[in-house]
Amino acid sequence: MKEQLTKTFETKGAQAALKQLAETYLPHTEKVKLYNELARHAYWQAKDLEAAIQIGQAGISLGENLAEKFPADAETIMGQEKAIHYNLASFTWAGWD
Repeated sequence: MKEQLTKTFETKGAQAALKQLAETYLPHTEKVKLYNELARHAYWQAKDLEAAIQIGQAGISLGENLAEKFPADAETIMGQEKAIHYNLASFTWAGWD
């Protein structure tokens, strides 16, 4: 799935990849993880900070909703969400200039 998303991102952009990810049936714990992986791809491979932020924010929002909706999996989901927060903070740290 990650390869399909990165291909969509590379050929059609962040919005198309986000739409594809939102419409794909995956276990909710896996879906949040893919948002993080796609944001990392946008930042490190595509060098697109704006897209990385957009994807990361969408993943955080989804994680918040899913953690509330599925309390049994909240710890796992929040751990994945924490990784997105961490990555976005590092991507946008002013010290990188």
